[in-house]
Amino acid sequence: MIRLASLTATVAALTIAASPLAAQQRNPGRAPQLRARVEEAFMRRARNELGLTDDQATRVGRALEASGARRRELDETDRTARQALAAQLRPGIAANADSVTRLLDIITSNRVAHAETFRSEMRDLAAILTPVQRGQFLLMRDRMFDQVREMMNGGAAEPGRPPR
Repeated sequence: MIRLASLTATVAALTIAASPLAAQQRNPGRAPQLRARVEEAFMRRARNELGLTDDQATRVGRALEASGARRRELDETDRTARQALAAQLRPGIAANADSVTRLLDIITSNRVAHAETFRSEMRDLAAILTPVQRGQFLLMRDRMFDQVREMMNGGAAEPGRPPR
């Protein structure tokens, strides 16, 4: 029952954030505030469901903050590269093969860097959480990312898709 209540509370927090998340796409300046609200609600839920101590919660927060900053950098680089790639591949305009190759290399490197960031984050969490807590944390976070993606896209998220 506790899990259902905390899941309901998190879904409610995400639902409250859904309108602002959609607005974020129109007003990217609000992104840090919205991200902080969602992360705070998630960490409260994780702390309760996983039974984290104060020390664990603080250390998990620091680990996630570091990996989150790296992910945001990678996401921005990816967005820029994808926009440039789309511009290169416009119909009716000859693409520059060298530019397309360079952009594809950037996008590919970003995907690898995302995986490395995930691996590093899991390694950091292994020093803080038990294996069971890490497993629960991973599943909780994947569900949360799916819910946020669904709200932002106005449709169904891809279940189990790892966060980027």
